[in-house]
Amino acid sequence: TTGVASASVAQGRVGALVALVLLPPLACGLWLVATRRSTATSAFATALAAVVLGPFAPVLVALVVVVALVLAAVRGRVRRHALVVALVPAAVLGPWVVRAAESSWPALVAGSGLAQWGGDVPLPWEIALLNPGGAGAPLVWTSVPLVAVAVLSLVRGRSWDGSGAVLAVLAPVLLALALVAPSLRLGTVPAGVEGAGDPITLWAGTMLLPLTLLVVVAFARGL
Repeated sequence: TTGVASASVAQGRVGALVALVLLPPLACGLWLVATRRSTATSAFATALAAVVLGPFAPVLVALVVVVALVLAAVRGRVRRHALVVALVPAAVLGPWVVRAAESSWPALVAGSGLAQWGGDVPLPWEIALLNPGGAGAPLVWTSVPLVAVAVLSLVRGRSWDGSGAVLAVLAPVLLALALVAPSLRLGTVPAGVEGAGDPITLWAGTMLLPLTLLVVVAFARGL
């Protein structure tokens, strides 16, 4: 298992656990769109998975919508399928998102268990090694082989129906988001609670979830 998966389980982060289940089929659906192999069925199935994930991890669904919109802009032949993936979750979840944002936008961003209430924030190099820190996270060095093989696979740039280029573009974007996530302040730990006065931030593992999936795919590609 990966560091972010074990930490999600140990820390009881429901949103992350749901994402662990739904991100792989979401990624597959987006991949079908990107490679022009999608059908109406696969597009709507991908959109349904995004709708289910939405209440648990809105930030990750926003990422899915953005990727789908980019595909709609650059892949004219599959624009309709890409727009299905982007617009169906937005239409279904939109009213809920508006109400939730009006009530408390930090709670909306945090989803179900994606907030970090104080405590130590992992260092950038630890995040780069897919370690979100906290209970359940393995020793940082255990992910070095996984990351090393994945990076080597991306650097070599071996063609795999264009997948190498896609992964190479997404990897630094997701890494940058993962590095920025812990600096997004959502509030302050209230008085009477352990760590009172400490900042409440987005959990470091939130953006590590899609990044870890990408790394695992790159790792498999490099074997």
